[in-house]
Amino acid sequence: MIPENQEGEAARILVVDDEKLIRDLLCRMLECDEYEVLSASSGPDALEICRRSFGPIQLLVTDVQMPVMSGYELADRCARLYPELCVLFVSGSIPDESMQAALSVPSIAFLSKPIRPDVLRRQARAMLASPAVDRAPCGASAPSSLVTAIGAPILEA
Repeated sequence: MIPENQEGEAARILVVDDEKLIRDLLCRMLECDEYEVLSASSGPDALEICRRSFGPIQLLVTDVQMPVMSGYELADRCARLYPELCVLFVSGSIPDESMQAALSVPSIAFLSKPIRPDVLRRQARAMLASPAVDRAPCGASAPSSLVTAIGAPILEA
């Protein structure tokens, strides 16, 4: 069963990667499960989509290293807009110690590229199915920001 949002519609996922081929592949993988999938090529473009979205984004799938705005900063800013947001970081690099610590929060996960379709789809389903109460540490109501939780530096544009 595909997780739905509060309005009974397919869950909304935002995929952000500066590499078009990877972004398109991630979108196609998730669209197989009939999610509503939006995409952006950069952090600023993703934030604009969030601001214009006609409903909450439940899952952010973002590359960690992107020009202009890192995936960490993007996730932090999106979580301020959507406190129950789940974040799935994807990267060709191995997660550092800071990221490893943040992965104890149910609303944060990491997958290494290349990503098999079944692994991505299973991870998305698991994250979207987690109770909203488990997602709260990621959002604006949390005592610290997502970036602070991860310990990642914010790179200003």
